[in-house]
Amino acid sequence: MKRHPVFSSHKFNIREKKVGGINFKVQNSNIPYSRLKNLSRPRAPNRKKTTQAADERIRLEAVSINEADLVEEEEEPEKLETQEQAIAALKSAKQLLKSPTKKSPYPEVMLIQIRGVKHTDVRLVAPSMSSIHENACFVVVHQNHLLKYEGAHANILEKTKAAQLCIEIQGKSDLNCSADTIVAVTESSKSTLSKLLFCSENCNPSAEMTMTSSSEPFESTAVKLNLVFRIADDRSAQTCSRRERLSVGILQSSETLIFDFGSEIYVWTGRNSSKVNAAYAMEYAKQLMGKAVKNGKAILGDSDASEDDRRPKWTLFRKIHQGVLDTLFKAKFSDWPETREVITSCKPKALFSAKKADVKTYEDVKIANQEDEVENLVGRMLDEPEVEPILMLEDQEIDRKMHDVITEDTSLWILGGEILNQIEFTEQFDSTRCYVLRWQYRIQKSGVRRIKTGREEERETGRSRIAFFYWLGEHTSPKQHGLCALRIKDIDRDNSPRIRVADGNEPALFLALFDGKFMVSSSSSNSENPIRRFVVVGANSQETSLREVADLEAKLRSHATYIEMTPKNESG
Repeated sequence: MKRHPVFSSHKFNIREKKVGGINFKVQNSNIPYSRLKNLSRPRAPNRKKTTQAADERIRLEAVSINEADLVEEEEEPEKLETQEQAIAALKSAKQLLKSPTKKSPYPEVMLIQIRGVKHTDVRLVAPSMSSIHENACFVVVHQNHLLKYEGAHANILEKTKAAQLCIEIQGKSDLNCSADTIVAVTESSKSTLSKLLFCSENCNPSAEMTMTSSSEPFESTAVKLNLVFRIADDRSAQTCSRRERLSVGILQSSETLIFDFGSEIYVWTGRNSSKVNAAYAMEYAKQLMGKAVKNGKAILGDSDASEDDRRPKWTLFRKIHQGVLDTLFKAKFSDWPETREVITSCKPKALFSAKKADVKTYEDVKIANQEDEVENLVGRMLDEPEVEPILMLEDQEIDRKMHDVITEDTSLWILGGEILNQIEFTEQFDSTRCYVLRWQYRIQKSGVRRIKTGREEERETGRSRIAFFYWLGEHTSPKQHGLCALRIKDIDRDNSPRIRVADGNEPALFLALFDGKFMVSSSSSNSENPIRRFVVVGANSQETSLREVADLEAKLRSHATYIEMTPKNESG
């Protein structure tokens, strides 16, 4: 064993010392203290300290505004002495209403990404084809279009959230979208997205957006962009939440908050908040619009302003009030309370609508002897895709064939005055009245097999469900419509789904409940003429119905079927 070079050149003096009857050997050396002082422990390799990039968004400059301009003084209305002044004021008010002054705060095209493992993160991303990848679900929102794309590797949580988001946007016409249908885009029809989204030379998604980390879920990475400010009493913007998932408890009625999600900036005002605080919040939010989001490319995608020091043009900037929220903002909160709102994809549309002057029928084209327009008309009719009628009830799609849907009970009420009176179930409705149909059903699970034998067995499966259809006659008033919808709460204690059905636009499911015997007559028809004429509508035997024709002198259609009812003494 070799000695240390410091100790090899020095001698040690060893002496014995007795303490308490025990002998101890003590050795002393003549090594200078300065030589021992130089000894040191080997240090660990020098590691560079990782420093996180400072977030410039939390550094907001002070704002000063004239608070006196925000105080509204009550002024007495101007007295109009003459009739001419009153007419002129009325005309100016009408002209002001005709001219649109508000502009939609939403971008023309929005691309919403739904992604997450345990909690879905719903966030606006760059409206570009390079943002689309197979690890998430996407919703494209346009004024006239609503498209949904499900990635090949998307999980069931992402697909469910995307479907709920589309249904809520279409049902409420939210996010400035008035699309009639939800178009599901598949891998083969992915090119339809390029008609609305920006397509650059390299449309492949970036590696940063498609990467999946097994150690940290995507939603944990996305929440690092979240930043929330509150307006304090001294009109300053204080950070109250940063880089964490938001809870609905942060929304207090007396607060004025600024939410920055990277691609979305919201100024939220409570019911009891101050208008002055809201004005300060708008100024602070404008400062945020001028600050870029660092390290947000992996979440928000490529943008045309990625190299600038401000947000891209497609960034959403909105001021919202408590109770008046949109679908995109509510999706930011993981614990948002569920509401029992009923959203259906069945929109009323008159079956017998008046003929428009600019739409040419076959008879008009035939009289004009324009064979080329006849060919265009037929070609357009053949090119129209056949849409299968589907009714959405409690997140379940029920088609016209009603597969595995079993009807347990049907009850009927009629509106009399301002209350609903239960009547015996009948297939004959009056076009001057309003009805409420209660449908009790369950969805049977087919193909149930026993575990031991493997044989199929007939057994009742599925829970009992209830839905209400309120049918509004053609000759009823808007007041009756409102009363009928309002009085359903007297017979519905469970807040079941409620579907509005207009006369002449009954969905296939509603007609199937009457097994092809649905009949609509009018008690206000001419009592002097005892003859009553009905037209048979529908090609499916379970969905056919009879409609009374009010004008008996109208021409009959050669390809239609009619039924006439005459008194017994005239029929002989």
